[in-house]
Amino acid sequence: MECEAFYSLHPGAVYRYRGSEYNVMQLDVQRRRAVVKKCDAPLPYYTRAFDSTVVRIQTRERHVVSGEAKVFLGEMELESRVKSFKRFWKSQDVPQEAEVELNLPSWGYTSRGLWFEDPLGVAQPERLIGEHGEQKEWTWGCGWAGAHAAMHALLKVFPLFVLADRQDLDAACVDEHGLPPMDRPRLMIFDAKDGGLGLCDAAFQHGFAILREARRLVEDCPCDNGCPACIIDAHCREYNRLLSKRGALEWLRGLEFGEATDGREHNAQ
Repeated sequence: MECEAFYSLHPGAVYRYRGSEYNVMQLDVQRRRAVVKKCDAPLPYYTRAFDSTVVRIQTRERHVVSGEAKVFLGEMELESRVKSFKRFWKSQDVPQEAEVELNLPSWGYTSRGLWFEDPLGVAQPERLIGEHGEQKEWTWGCGWAGAHAAMHALLKVFPLFVLADRQDLDAACVDEHGLPPMDRPRLMIFDAKDGGLGLCDAAFQHGFAILREARRLVEDCPCDNGCPACIIDAHCREYNRLLSKRGALEWLRGLEFGEATDGREHNAQ
């Protein structure tokens, strides 16, 4: 896919090929050509690209309800863009500097997906008054960190119900402050191919069972703050930044049972 070049061949990237490193000098999208310069010696840093995805629900075709909790199935339109990159020191795996913004075109497709809506405001912000009178905000389930981790858990258990490779699926968490604005925060899973693959259609009937198994996966994992067995995803395009295991449990319990517990106890990892 043409869009894959935006992740590894954007201007400023370090491109690796057959054991050698190249600095990407220019990316000509129209001519589908990148200009690179071979490095004389190994660089002390590497680069990571970061993207953003806008999800627009086109149709709500089916839904099932369990108490306050709801699972929906329908068609959705996705639009993604590689928005920035960072340089990381190889020796420490820490960033050199702030993100560098990129001006690259977006790409999109229409697919099939299922989503779990936040039934009781699990992610709704609540204002608190700080020590000096300033207003602070906290969110149920650690907000995006908990939703991010919950999505990873859902993707891990998905193949228990419908045979699928991880790269056949993608996911997003969207709240009412995102783009486009939505009335309720929700976790979304969709087929990672234009037109869909039929995976989410087949999984829809197992929606609440998927939630249950994802919750059990996180609950039963003996790790403290998340590990590759529960919430860390090797294919995460955010490189597993901002994950909260305890926040994931808040989200999964809220989505499964329509019940929220005290999110003040959570700390985003």
